[in-house]
Order: sequence, then C-alpha cells, then structure tokens
Amino acid sequence: MNKLQRQRLTFTCLTLLTVGIPAVAQEKPEPAKLSKTMTLTGCLNKGERPQHYTFTDLKTGRKMTVTGPADLEKHSGNHTVKITGARTGDVFDVTKVEHVSPTCEAKSAK
Repeated sequence: MNKLQRQRLTFTCLTLLTVGIPAVAQEKPEPAKLSKTMTLTGCLNKGERPQHYTFTDLKTGRKMTVTGPADLEKHSGNHTVKITGARTGDVFDVTKVEHVSPTCEAKSAK
C-alpha cells in the first residue's frame, strides 16, 4: 500500500468514526410515558382474564380493564373502591386500592 492509499484509508476511517460515533451515542427514544396518575371511585368486578378486573366509574358509568396489586382480588365482588394509578394503553394500572363499600351500583354509560 503506497502513501496516498494509506492517507485515503486513514481519512475514510476517521470520517466513518466521526459520523458513526454520534449516531451510536444518541439516546434511544423514551417509551411512551404513562399518563398522569389519577384516582377514580367505582365498582370493581372480576375480569375475563386472570389478574384483570372490570372497573366501572361511578361518575361516568364508563367501564375499563384494570390490573394491579393482589388487593384487587378481595374487592372484585362488585365492591365500591377508590383506585389510584395510571392508564397504559387499554389498561389502567392500579398502584393503590381503597375499599369504600361492600356493594356498588354504577350508573350506565352515556
């Protein structure tokens, strides 16, 4: 390899390193963030899948699938509960559950 070929090879390698390193070092995009934390009161019942429950909001009558701590199971017999958590996709992830009443009657969704 002559001097000119070595210089071209060195220049090419340095160019690739200069362009390639910043591309590799870029931060990966953050996954979709959870929606903000909220607290809802409503009726909790067993869902169609294990560890998934149906929650009916007392104010709106809107139904949603919730999942979370093991405490949800003992309140899943149509109890009124206050749940705190955040929505991720189609599921509301409960971080805290408070028992309000052993019975529940939600209005129908509009």
